[in-house]
Amino acid sequence: FLIAHRGFKKHFSENSMGSFLDAQAHGFQWIEIDVISTKDKEVICSHNFDLEKETMGRGYITESNYDTLKAIIAEHNIHIEGENILPKLVDVVKKLDPHIKVNIEVKSSHALDFHTARALSKILKYLPKKRIIVSSFNPFVIFYFKLFHPHIITGFLYQNLLYLSFVNWIHPSYIHPRADLLNDELIRYAKEKNLGVNVWTVNNKPAIDWCRDKKVDGIITDLGVIK
Repeated sequence: FLIAHRGFKKHFSENSMGSFLDAQAHGFQWIEIDVISTKDKEVICSHNFDLEKETMGRGYITESNYDTLKAIIAEHNIHIEGENILPKLVDVVKKLDPHIKVNIEVKSSHALDFHTARALSKILKYLPKKRIIVSSFNPFVIFYFKLFHPHIITGFLYQNLLYLSFVNWIHPSYIHPRADLLNDELIRYAKEKNLGVNVWTVNNKPAIDWCRDKKVDGIITDLGVIK
């Protein structure tokens, strides 16, 4: 399956409600969503901790209560109607059609940062477990969900083969390697370990076709749906 990387971003900002709904409209069955939690533990959709990188605000999401972000969101939406930046994860899932699945990437600022993992843990009861994968570059976050939510499907993101050894103790459901790391040896390894493979970020048709030929499970892409 093709996974819309932070939504479909041709007309909307990444990780906005507009990008997610547009991905759905373009036929994606899977959407990748980055999440960070606010100071008061609201799980919102954003790739960056720093508000200045994608909004007109200042400071950091993790140091802000959600109510203080509402003015920033409102100001942004005046300029780009219907986009809705920094939406709450639960609101996104409610707006998507029931058949759409989501890969929730949990952001963390350092190895032992469980702030967003804990906040997501508290709202899992509001999310359709059969429609989600929880992924992270942080192996300790993956281990957290394997320990406290063993029925949740998990994916371990990595961009360095040295980190692949973490698989032996965190036991994710999927590995999410950077595209240039994918080869026959890695695919054999995944099969031996009974791991699914979702590869990122693949942004041209020949590379997508190559990944399909290798029978990977998911392809995270910035492109539209390619038949």
